[in-house]
Amino acid sequence: MENAKKMILIEPGLIEKLKQENKVNSNLSRSDIEMQNIMNSKTEDRKKWMLYLQTLQRYLHFTEENRQPLRLPIYSNISNEDSNESKIVFKNKDSDLKCIVNAEALLGENGSIKSEENDTNPLYTPTQILSLIPKTYNKKGQLLLNSVGTNKSKIHWDNEGTVIIDNEKIPGSNIVDLINDSLRPLKKSDPIGWDRFAKALKDIKVPLTYIGNSKRFEFINQLKVNDLKITSEIEDQEFSTPSSEDKRCLNKIRRKLEWEKWTPY
Repeated sequence: MENAKKMILIEPGLIEKLKQENKVNSNLSRSDIEMQNIMNSKTEDRKKWMLYLQTLQRYLHFTEENRQPLRLPIYSNISNEDSNESKIVFKNKDSDLKCIVNAEALLGENGSIKSEENDTNPLYTPTQILSLIPKTYNKKGQLLLNSVGTNKSKIHWDNEGTVIIDNEKIPGSNIVDLINDSLRPLKKSDPIGWDRFAKALKDIKVPLTYIGNSKRFEFINQLKVNDLKITSEIEDQEFSTPSSEDKRCLNKIRRKLEWEKWTPY
């Protein structure tokens, strides 16, 4: 009896929970190493920031997953009278709620689960852009982004943050840099495409009160003044007094009419 093995009965649910925790801890350890490698890499700061943010989002995902209560998925095929599509039923251990999910809608062409990030880039949403702006400029930044967002046919940006104005991409530009530059003077050199971006802001009639950079304020204001001068010159030409040549033509016509008036039949 001394050599007999002692055994402890453990609920299957507890074993599943322990496996889940080990998996999460392993993922978090890999995330820590990956984030450290990114910080120590020699890539440019913007690329380094993008990679770091992606890793951080995965880290937060696993952390949030670890806090969730144990869920035991029960898979079964349910026939649908109106459709032959497969359905998956997930049953929550902590409640009696059931959620029927369209299995085909969850899977991509290659059988992998689709992600909403395929349609929208989380790195350059207005929220992410504002997070990179000092808090003192957040209010103006929000107003400026709202104005730009309502004129996407004029100004928008791609998944890499490259700005596109009038459907023409500006190579080397970045929406974060240009928004920051519009809100406040930057110590570094002017960002690529600042002049075209400022002109586009003028074209969509962004209020100058949203522009915190005095240089950009003056630039946009001067563009508006130039537009007014051109409009004024056109109006002056339309309503100006006749030139000397026009006067000579009018005098000829007047003399001809006078001559016809006194010429006998």
